[in-house]
Amino acid sequence: MFYHILIYNLDLVFFAVLGLAAGWYADSFVLRSLGRARPRTWIWALTISLVSVGLIGAYTMGEVQRERLRISIQGVAPTYADALRLMGHELITLDTPPDDPIYLAMIERQKTWLTSYPAITDIYTMRKLGPDTLAFIVDSETDYNRDGEYTLDTEGRTDIGEVYEETPESMLRAFRGESVFDDVPITDRWGTTVSAYAPMRRPDGTVEAIVGIDFTAIDWIRTLLLGRGCVLGAAMTVLSGLLVLISVSRLQRAEIDSQTQFAEKLHAKNVVIEEALHQLNCYQVVVDTHAMVCVTDDVGTIVRANGKFATMVGSTPNELIGKSYASIDARRFTRTFWDEMKDLLRRGEIWHGEVCVRDRNGLSRWIDTTIVPYTDIRQQVVQLISVGTDITAKKRYEAELVNAARRDQLTGLPNRFLFTARLDHAIRRAQRDDEYRFAVLFLDFDRFKEVNDTLGHDVGDLLLQEIAARLSNELEADDSVETQIEGNSVGRFGGDEFVALLSPVTDDLAAIAAAERLLASFSETFRLGSHEVHSTPSIGIAFSDAHYGAAEEVIRDADAAMYEAKRAGKACLRVYSPDMIISAGPEMPAR
Repeated sequence: MFYHILIYNLDLVFFAVLGLAAGWYADSFVLRSLGRARPRTWIWALTISLVSVGLIGAYTMGEVQRERLRISIQGVAPTYADALRLMGHELITLDTPPDDPIYLAMIERQKTWLTSYPAITDIYTMRKLGPDTLAFIVDSETDYNRDGEYTLDTEGRTDIGEVYEETPESMLRAFRGESVFDDVPITDRWGTTVSAYAPMRRPDGTVEAIVGIDFTAIDWIRTLLLGRGCVLGAAMTVLSGLLVLISVSRLQRAEIDSQTQFAEKLHAKNVVIEEALHQLNCYQVVVDTHAMVCVTDDVGTIVRANGKFATMVGSTPNELIGKSYASIDARRFTRTFWDEMKDLLRRGEIWHGEVCVRDRNGLSRWIDTTIVPYTDIRQQVVQLISVGTDITAKKRYEAELVNAARRDQLTGLPNRFLFTARLDHAIRRAQRDDEYRFAVLFLDFDRFKEVNDTLGHDVGDLLLQEIAARLSNELEADDSVETQIEGNSVGRFGGDEFVALLSPVTDDLAAIAAAERLLASFSETFRLGSHEVHSTPSIGIAFSDAHYGAAEEVIRDADAAMYEAKRAGKACLRVYSPDMIISAGPEMPAR
């Protein structure tokens, strides 16, 4: 506890002591100069007021910075939680062996995240074994370094189900469905960290586990202290001005007539001012080095820009002066957006958001931007100060996470999660629109196991990739990772199982005709390197006529129809009928 008080409040204590010492010194100075016998009340009232304002302002600024950082860091945990959920985290149980491919894939993904985001020190998931018992499920371990190697030979990966000896309230809140950020730094042999937790939900919305992410607290503490330090510095400047004012008063009241002494005092003041200006220049250099800064007047005309901002837009600071900020900044925001932002700033409120800009090469760059209004003594906004940080790499990484979570890594087709989401969307549309119809094809390819066993897995992988390409071309399938699309979609569920969503279809015959065209297209052999392979599909078809309520129901029926096609001799298609579910049970043929 003392450590945390020291980290967050030592600056406030130091400022209060220094401010009161300045007040005592000023009062003593006046007493000695004017021969007063008792303290001057107005000096102490002014000193205590300034110290109080400085403390309150610094504390408030720290809390504002704390909230901004909390929102930024807390948003990372839900992103990783969704990614692990999409990879099948719910399938990992206490009985899962340590060489399980899904488990190992999650470990590798966590190591990749640790490499890509240096501020993260550890990623892990936990599940409740009882009311007060938590256990690790997937833990990448903080003992990995950034190259994925162990730093200690004696330490290994945390076992699945290893009990965590504590049950902090922040974790329990995450199990209750909250995204939690614990901003109290914890120091151990790995360093000082803060932690964020997010729930991982089942399809029905219940929480099956949580993901925990530990962040280094150094930048967190530094940012808080910097925000508070700016306010304390301003307050200390006022106190210093008070001290100088009292000193001048003392000199005037004492009627010092020595020009030499006056010159010495003046020189001392100039030194203080020069040091203050030097410090301000140092602060400006630090800001200019790490951020893009642009200052405009109240209508958005640039009056100053630093080199980092000018370089980003392919210009020089002098060339930017006089140009409109909106003309060089955003390319995808409407005029209404800019009007609303200006109205906000004119009211004296801070604006913060992510802005997409063009850099000097015409490429899109995402900038995390904060615009602060600067007011004059009449509280009128006279300038707008914009400070931005390039977050393009972060946005690109987030997009890559979404793409990886929704595609089959071998074929590039939508995986089970994405295809199921699209099919659910089609079902909901069919429930709303009586005119809308769709069909689902379940395809299982013959001779795939034989190709794998005789020609090797590399040739088998090539065959799957060629099948995926031919399916996509024949059906003109959508190639995006969006869950709501217009048109056909093809996905891979694993092995040699593929599914296709035909949307929309005019009637059942149109869907059957499309399936027959697919059969015909796969009558041609595949040339895989030096091998020629012939593999045809057995196709099961299920239509939207049955008014399904969930994607799994449609896929189940199409799968049953596919087994009927295999019984009929393979390389053919069958349309689902209700009696197929029973007949496709224990006697399903081997694929």
